[in-house]
Amino acid sequence: NIQSEIILSMPADNVNFAELNITDVEDTSDGSPIPFTLENGGNVLVNVTTNFSYIFDLAQESSQYYKFKVRNASSGCFVNSESLMGWTEANITTLTALSRLNFTSGYQTGCNQSLLDIYLEVPASEVPGDKSSLATFIASLAEVY
Repeated sequence: NIQSEIILSMPADNVNFAELNITDVEDTSDGSPIPFTLENGGNVLVNVTTNFSYIFDLAQESSQYYKFKVRNASSGCFVNSESLMGWTEANITTLTALSRLNFTSGYQTGCNQSLLDIYLEVPASEVPGDKSSLATFIASLAEVY
């Protein structure tokens, strides 16, 4: 018997864009600010789903103003063709962002981390003030037959 263990941790679990002005565009793909980091500390491949609460007062639906994408921390971290590697509108609908995120264990070496980038474009009609969004990540067993 081998016990499957799903452990998803987030060494970088907060993205802070500091101050943005009306119509400013910023994203984490250049490392500033730092993107979310997702790490598979278990002993099985996992799929990671995500959803987001809306960040802007006047854009309360999925839109061009708030997007995300995943990328490898190094090669071979997950299945690229089945993961959301292009900018995707962040919304309240749960989407599979990562397919088969790799793990490392005593007998296996490789990449067990993924980065999740965030893109923001402040709408021209947005009301000034502090903004926040809750990002939810759920890991589940990615069985491969």
